[in-house]
Amino acid sequence: MDPSFSATRGRVLRSPITAVLVALVLVTTGEWVVRTWVVSPHRSRAHPVYGMIRYPEARVVHSVEGYTRTRVNSLGLFDTESEEWTLPRRAVLLGVSYAEAIQVSRAASFAGVTESLISGMEIINTGQSGRSPAHSVAYLEDFADLLHPDLIVLQVNDGDVEDLHRMSGDGTRPADASALPENPAVAALKTLMDRSGLVTFLVRRMNELRAKETRRLSAKFSPRAPAGTPGPRTVPDDVEAKLDHLVERMRRVAPRVVVVYIPHVEYFEGTPRVSYPERREFYRRFCAERDIVLVDPTQAFLDEYHRSRQPAHGFANSTIGSGHINALGHHLVGTRLARVLDSHP
Repeated sequence: MDPSFSATRGRVLRSPITAVLVALVLVTTGEWVVRTWVVSPHRSRAHPVYGMIRYPEARVVHSVEGYTRTRVNSLGLFDTESEEWTLPRRAVLLGVSYAEAIQVSRAASFAGVTESLISGMEIINTGQSGRSPAHSVAYLEDFADLLHPDLIVLQVNDGDVEDLHRMSGDGTRPADASALPENPAVAALKTLMDRSGLVTFLVRRMNELRAKETRRLSAKFSPRAPAGTPGPRTVPDDVEAKLDHLVERMRRVAPRVVVVYIPHVEYFEGTPRVSYPERREFYRRFCAERDIVLVDPTQAFLDEYHRSRQPAHGFANSTIGSGHINALGHHLVGTRLARVLDSHP
């Protein structure tokens, strides 16, 4: 056989193998870099009763807004293990992403700030992105013997009005996504996201680009509202009764309930103001009429912005003035919640 032919055939056979090996090295390196510094695998799932829950002891890296690297406990909570809940008083925090506070360190969250300012009290943080108030209360009821709270802190925001409106009469959300049959392709993608930070990062980037393009096309082909005009602000008639239902259920677990309202704020379009004043007023009236202590940091957010020109929302790596509250916002909420809990032992 011609030696030159043998050499050529060897190069041809080796080149696909080399390409595969190079691709494997690149993917492996990319996976390591992403899950170490950018984003961890998704590691959460939809639950038909509790909404979204994180897998026990999942490592979480977050860099979309702010930056944190942490690990949840064996219950999937951003808190210490239950064996370490040894202080004489215990408050359980219910809520969504504002309570979860994945954008800042655990100590800088308003739960952490509050706990640092009150001696002898645990603030057990059960907050989880993607939940509704109904999900949070169901979680509280089912884990009441373990959580065993002396009081309950319910974090609410403007978006919870829609969740309460969708809540069915028995306290659940109808047509919950977790209860519907799942497309096999979507299920496979979620499985990949649970195992790969790189896939999680790529899926989130594609979703961000799709949302951005949707907004661009909507602005191009739809009538444009004046700058700074907030979205729908009304409170549906059924929301009050449904929130009453949840408060009643919470009080069966612990008689004292404190509500923390986190507002959306328009900082840069004209005079700084809340985005949804009707919803803020609904929560204020609801709590006043039922003798529920309300922590509303809205005026503190506005006063601090007037003083320092620093918004309580947004991060340097996202959009200043929008999104989740930053360390300043958490500090303002935490100090006010600590005063309330200290003055009402």
